[in-house]
This record gives sequence, C-alpha cells and structure tokens, in this order.
Amino acid sequence: MSAIVALSNAIELLNISEVDQIPIILEALKNKNKLLKTEAVKADKLNKHSDTKRLNILKKIHKIEPSFEDTQQSEVELNKCLEDFKENSIEKLKHTRKRISLEKKWDDKFSNEPCPTDMTNEQLEEHIKSILIENKKKLVEDKKILNKRISEQNHIDKLSKQITKPIPPGSTIEQLKDMLKLQKQSTLDAKKEDNNIAKFRKILNELKTKHSDINIQIPPHTASSTELEIALKQARDLRETKKKSDLLAEKNRKSKDRETKKQSAVVLKLSVKNKKISDKADGEKGPPKNGSFHRFCKHIGTQIENGFIDSSDIDKLGGKGKYNSAKWKELSTEQKSSQDAPWN
Repeated sequence: MSAIVALSNAIELLNISEVDQIPIILEALKNKNKLLKTEAVKADKLNKHSDTKRLNILKKIHKIEPSFEDTQQSEVELNKCLEDFKENSIEKLKHTRKRISLEKKWDDKFSNEPCPTDMTNEQLEEHIKSILIENKKKLVEDKKILNKRISEQNHIDKLSKQITKPIPPGSTIEQLKDMLKLQKQSTLDAKKEDNNIAKFRKILNELKTKHSDINIQIPPHTASSTELEIALKQARDLRETKKKSDLLAEKNRKSKDRETKKQSAVVLKLSVKNKKISDKADGEKGPPKNGSFHRFCKHIGTQIENGFIDSSDIDKLGGKGKYNSAKWKELSTEQKSSQDAPWN
C-alpha cells in the first residue's frame, strides 16, 4: 500500500477529538510536499545530467567506432566500452604511424624496390634490419676489397718506379717482385763482373811486370772476367812451371857443385897422402897434425899485423887464441880445407 492511500484512509478515520491535530498534520504535509518537490527537481536534474553524460559517451564511442549499437547500456558499461575503443584506437594509430614510418624508411633505404605488403610491422621492421645489416656487411667487405685494390695498386706503382726495363701490361705484384729481383741481381752481377775484371787484370799486370821473363798474355780490354780468370790461371801455371824449372836447375847446380867439391876433396886428400908418402921416402917430416888450423892461425896473425883485424875484436873474445878458435868454428869443412883459402 502506498503512502498516499494510507494517508487517505487515515483522513476518513479522523474524529472530532483529533481536530486540534489537523493543523499540525497539514503543516507536516506542507513541509513534506516542499521537500518532495525539491527532491523531484534534483532527481530530474540528475536524470538529465546522466542522460547528457551518456549521450556524450555515446558520441565519443561513435566517433571512434561509428558502428557501435546503443542497447541502453549503463553509464559504467559505456565508459568501459569507450576506454576499450580508445585503447584500440591508440594501438591502431600507433600501428598506422609505425607502418608509415617503416614504409618511409624502406623508401629512403631501398627506393628501387617496392615495400612488401604481406608483412606485419614487426616482420617488416625485422626484414629492414636484416637487409641493413647485410648491406653494412657488404659495404665493409666492399671497402676492404677497395682498400686492398688501392694498396695493391700503390705497391705496383712503387715497384714499377724501381724497374728500369719495360713492364708488360697487367703484371701482378709477384711478377713485378720477380722482375725487380732479377734487375737487382743483374746489377749485382754486373758490379761483380766489373770488380772481377779490375781485380784479375790488375793481378795479371802485376804478374807480367814481376815476371817479365815469362810469356804472360794479357787479354784485350773487351775480355770478360771469365776470360781474364782463365788467362790469370794460365799465367800462374806458367809462373809455377818456371819456378819448378828454376828450382830443378838450382838443385842440379848445387848437386853438381857438391860433386865437384867432393871430387876436389878426394883429389886433395890423395895429393896430401901422396905428398906424405913422398916426403917420408925422402926423409922429410910431414906437416903438423891439423895443419890447416895452424896455417889459419898464422894467416890471422898476418891480418892483425897488417891492420885488417881490429885488436878490440880480439880482446872482446878473450885473446888471440880464443879469437882464432871462434873464427875457425864459423867455417865449414870445405872452407877450412879449400885450396882457394888464403891460408892453404
């Protein structure tokens, strides 16, 4: 039962004893009426505000998602939908902006190729990264190859400047190195050849000057070091042959001299022996023993008397006897008994 029905029933039940209470009840109803009207106005305003807010939420939703259908959802539900749509819109916007950025990056980096359309943003971004990495690697390799080529060309230019002979087109570094090595070796060989020519010719000239009695042949000035070396060997062979010949001749001469002296000694000895025999037969005394020494001493005395021997030399050796003995020891056996000696 509503409050109005109950109040109407209560009015019918009023009696005379309650007449004094009617003004109080009327005042209370008046105040209640005023209060209810105020609350009604507030409720109306609240409902209008709620409807306006709901409409605003719906407008925002339709702006993001025009196909959204109003099924009298609550304000809370609408707010939840709006937040979801906003989040999806932001993600979509981010996705779109990301796509535009990736496509622009593709066009900037790979303008000659169309941007792939069958990839997600993540796949396209990874694809661009992988291509850039590969291109960077290729760029590094190309730079290495270019630097290597520049270095090789610089090396080739440096080697070419040192080579004096014509260089075949397209020669490699190794070929140029071989050419330079041969050139240096050729220079060394030429220098060695010149040094050997000068050395061998000098030795030949010295040999010819020193051994003018040998027929040493000097090659012409156009002769090589090998020809000069052969001529030098021949000259040395001639010198050795001459030396051996001279040594043999000297040996023969000395041998002949020894034989002559030996024969002279035998003749002298035989003559002395015959003289002794003859003297003995004639009753004459023979010469004293070691007569050669006695004759030598007599000869020294004569030399001293004639002033050919300085007396100071005799004093140094301790007197005439020691001087005679010392000088006698200096003579060989042949000299002591030689018939050509002044004391014999």
